[in-house]
Amino acid sequence: MKKVFLVLLLLLGGIMANAQNDSLNFANKDDGYFKLTHVCFVDGVKASDLYARALKWVSKVYKNPKNVIQSQDQSAGLLVLNGIKGDYYRHKLMFEFKDGRYKWTIDEITVVYPAFTGMSDASVESIPRYNKGNIENQCKLLTDDWLSYIGSFVEAIKTSDDW
Repeated sequence: MKKVFLVLLLLLGGIMANAQNDSLNFANKDDGYFKLTHVCFVDGVKASDLYARALKWVSKVYKNPKNVIQSQDQSAGLLVLNGIKGDYYRHKLMFEFKDGRYKWTIDEITVVYPAFTGMSDASVESIPRYNKGNIENQCKLLTDDWLSYIGSFVEAIKTSDDW
């Protein structure tokens, strides 16, 4: 009886772990194009402070932040970047800030091939990795591939560096 209970407990634990992992999906496909987006809550933090934290993250992640910042307007709570994740993914990252929360959106994702391959850049939707299987799996795969990048700015923006 103990063995049966143990097996059931292990199976249930595995199912619960998979359910939690499957629920983490920031991607969707709208009009045939992928977009990753989410609203993050940072209680008690003003929009101007969230904006400043995002700018600090940009200066840490990109060698020349001025080259990636497409638009910035602190009074409107808007910061737009044309960035590159790793060496291969060009994208637009937009932050919208309000007191206690901000929204980030990653779209216009393009795969950049090294010049020596002779291949031209391609939208992420055309890459076999992201256009096979059902839409749910495609979105989950895209989210998984971007989690470390997303995690880096989410962590930077939620953390105050007041010393």
